[in-house]
Amino acid sequence: MRLAIAAFSLGSLPLCAATITISVSPPPPTTATVYVPYSAATITFRASSCSGTCTWSINGAPPGDPAFAITPMPPTSATLSGAVADGCPTFDAGTGPCTVALEPMVYSVQVKVTDTASNSGTYSWTINVYWNPTQAQFTATQNGYFAQMVNYVGNALKPRMATGGNLIISNPQYRSTIYDSTAQWVVWIRAMAASGMSVVWIYPDVECYINNRLSCMAMYSSAISYAHTLGMSVRLSPGFYNSETCGDMGCPARGIGPPVSTCTGSCSGLSITPTAATGYTGAVKIYCVKVFTVGSPETFEWGANTAGTDCSSGGTHTISTSPTLLNNGLSVAFPGAGSYTIGDSWTMTAAQNGLMSACPVPSHAFGGGGFNQGTSGVYQSGVADWYYCLTATIPALGNSVTNVLLGLLTVTGDVFVPIHEPTTQAQLWGGGVQPGACATGSQTGAVPVLCNGESGSAPTTTGNTCPQDWITNFWTPFSTSVSIPSSVTVGVTLDYSPEMDTLQATGTTYAAYFSANLPHTVHMGMDLYNWSPGYTTAASCPGTCGPSGGTYPYTINQFQTTSSGGGAHDGIFVQEFGPTAWTVTNSITGLSAPNSLSCAIVGIQSCSWSSFDPNFYAGTLSYLASYGTESAGQYASETLAACAPVYPDNGLNVTMIGIATGNMSAQHYSSDSQCLATIERAWGRNTISSATVSGSTIH
Repeated sequence: MRLAIAAFSLGSLPLCAATITISVSPPPPTTATVYVPYSAATITFRASSCSGTCTWSINGAPPGDPAFAITPMPPTSATLSGAVADGCPTFDAGTGPCTVALEPMVYSVQVKVTDTASNSGTYSWTINVYWNPTQAQFTATQNGYFAQMVNYVGNALKPRMATGGNLIISNPQYRSTIYDSTAQWVVWIRAMAASGMSVVWIYPDVECYINNRLSCMAMYSSAISYAHTLGMSVRLSPGFYNSETCGDMGCPARGIGPPVSTCTGSCSGLSITPTAATGYTGAVKIYCVKVFTVGSPETFEWGANTAGTDCSSGGTHTISTSPTLLNNGLSVAFPGAGSYTIGDSWTMTAAQNGLMSACPVPSHAFGGGGFNQGTSGVYQSGVADWYYCLTATIPALGNSVTNVLLGLLTVTGDVFVPIHEPTTQAQLWGGGVQPGACATGSQTGAVPVLCNGESGSAPTTTGNTCPQDWITNFWTPFSTSVSIPSSVTVGVTLDYSPEMDTLQATGTTYAAYFSANLPHTVHMGMDLYNWSPGYTTAASCPGTCGPSGGTYPYTINQFQTTSSGGGAHDGIFVQEFGPTAWTVTNSITGLSAPNSLSCAIVGIQSCSWSSFDPNFYAGTLSYLASYGTESAGQYASETLAACAPVYPDNGLNVTMIGIATGNMSAQHYSSDSQCLATIERAWGRNTISSATVSGSTIH
């Protein structure tokens, strides 16, 4: 049989693409560190051959700023240089930690070259990205710090110091309808007691009391009562949380605003009553009083609205030197008669919530430096406002916020802290805290231009909050107008910076000035975060530290040697302490790297957190106890709950606080809790046993 063979041409069939070999010099590193240049040298990729033009690409590389990018170098080469690995796109954007932040973050990288004839080749390698510092470096550093603290005080058991925790779930900054109930607040207190804590710190929502919100007032009352039933003391520290309630309450004094006249005749000031904060019950309005007729009789008309344009809706009345009732408890009296012209008028502002303000119509734009502007001047809230906020009588309560809160502190050992981080409070209401500038004069009854020491659209020398400002315009009137029960202690708390480490216009620190100008009966508090040995050395001291060492020992020494009457203060406490956050270090100028707790690489609620700081409690508490500290309160008390195996795992957000609450409800506690309980038992405090907290498990 004869076979038929088809004729064909090689040109009619596709040719197999050839493989291009890529050589690399120097070899690309297999590790990278966040915010550190990936390679000091330029990495060059060379194709063995190219038909026509070489096209280069890179895939699978870590996110970078600058990015991992290939630069063609014709005819057959390409380079990679200047790349910097980011931890992840979300972290680089500053929106929080990565969804997966464990080390190393592994990237399979491929460089590919393709020529015009579709020949191609690839070069692949793996890059393991580590944080800066790495977890191992961070762990070693922190454990070294805590070991040094232990070494400072020796291995002997120190006198027992009370430990406590912050009831974060009730804090105005973190309250949420998801878990806003007495039952869920109580499980946090139970978790604190189970760890051996004997103190509960609560930051009451002052707006809750100003506005007579019965539901939240009941929750605070129930939480305090429950802590007392467990044998725990309570420390209340009301704070200014950007609420519209307290702004300008003392600007410049309680009462109706100063009349602003538009008179053409010989006008004297009107007498406005009542001048106390207990009288006015209306909403924020501008009242207008205008002369209607002259001669016999002389009359005036009045009105009120939010714009100050209503001068007649309230009707006509005879001008009199006796008070004439308008409404909402507000009356006016004229100093005399016969000296007015028709059309003479006065406007004045009254504020809401039973509290009257001398300021123009409030804008209440706090936290962003908002100012209240009106016809009688420009104002910003100040220290005296905080005094009035805590001490003015609220008509609905028939009492002041301070007196209501003091009524809840019924156990010996309870503490009331009306000043906590004074510069932080001032910044929240938009005040200045620059060293070297100060508002020293008494602010009660200040003229509009200098209401509460604040003036203009930015803090100046007369608008700057300083240590003297707090003593003159808060502590002095507070101490003389508030009656503190004998079972309750009053305290104030200073933050590390700028209140312990920065010299002020006084030539001293906030801490030193407060210590010298407060009586010995006031217990002095500190906040302690991000501890490092440097805080105990002369280099960290403000001015000359003397023999007491660094900033913390220096500050404690001030508290133990100076008070307004001479001698030591009766007690020293730490209101907030916490572990150092593992945050990224940026070693490249010009790059913006998040470096705060909210952007921690792995947050305090991480299941790997306990491996970071095994000596955290032992070191910190031993160090503080060695200086005679009476108590220390942990701010991030959610770490007592079983860890959160999800990201982001920073404790101070709704998701994580919700997870912590659920674990506490199930009595699932953390290794942190177990460690603290062990220390407390060694100190002789009985922690809640399994007989009273059944089913507790450690995670």
